Amino acid sequence: MEGCSQRPRNVHICIAAPRIRVYLGRMKTSIYQYKSASRFLLDRVVEKQKLDQNFSIRKWSKEMGFPSHSLLAMVLQGKRNLTLKQVPFLSKGLNLSTPEKMFFQGLIQVENAKTKEEKEWCELWLSELRPKSESALTIREIDEYSAISDWIHPALLALSDTSESYSDAETAAKKLNSKHTLNEVRVAIDRLNSLGLLQRDSNAVYRATCIRMTTKDDVATRGVREYHKQCATLAAEMLESQNRHERECQSMAIAIPSSKISQAKDLIRKFRAQFSAAMGSEHADQVYQFNLHFFRLTENPSEIVLKESEGADTKHSNEVLHEAI
Repeated sequence: MEGCSQRPRNVHICIAAPRIRVYLGRMKTSIYQYKSASRFLLDRVVEKQKLDQNFSIRKWSKEMGFPSHSLLAMVLQGKRNLTLKQVPFLSKGLNLSTPEKMFFQGLIQVENAKTKEEKEWCELWLSELRPKSESALTIREIDEYSAISDWIHPALLALSDTSESYSDAETAAKKLNSKHTLNEVRVAIDRLNSLGLLQRDSNAVYRATCIRMTTKDDVATRGVREYHKQCATLAAEMLESQNRHERECQSMAIAIPSSKISQAKDLIRKFRAQFSAAMGSEHADQVYQFNLHFFRLTENPSEIVLKESEGADTKHSNEVLHEAI
């Protein structure tokens, strides 16, 4: 991609784990964490879709008396701005309390402000409306956690580095062919954009501003674990659905001394960097997922609990290699 050499190689994302646990326990964000009414609305729609597989914009619009479901769809797509006339309907559909309704209205006014002075006045009003006891995570912290815990985000960044890339969520969702809903892809794109990891070029096409997102080595956070579990699940699904000529699967069980575990991890990390450097190209036309797993199969001697009459014979070999299937 043009200008790739000017991009930072890695962007590190680190989040305080205790604060994230608080967020996960809440199940959903508070409107007072948001700076954008349209983003708040989109996040709420995504939550509704996750809770109800039969949820539809048409049905929801009718339930809250919204003038037109197609107009609401255009708002979610970012093609229309929210207006104050829509607040009564959306407040009902979002189950907002009176203070939350006023805050939602203030967010809309900020987004529609025509002058710097008008925007500053609305933001001051919002600061007064925000409860003093509100000490939840900022929406940026939640976005950072989501960006490292869901595989769709690095996939979208990689997709933006292909020759075609994408200029809208519909195109990106079609190319990735994921199980994510269209609105989830919209949120992911908006999230990456707000974090400064994705931006439009002169042709209005999305391009990544960094080569890849990373976290510090051996950072054991729930978000990182969730990401690796998703990637392992994707690999299992592709074993059944993807042609073997388009994938490569290798695995082995190997006996090693504990003293070499650190060396093994260093070798794996170096190989990943070398593989990325060798495969990266300005002529890329596909996005692939590359997983590397290295973990212990045996228990520590002090943790072994012998079981009687297992009914199975065991054989030992220094290395058992499973070729690609």
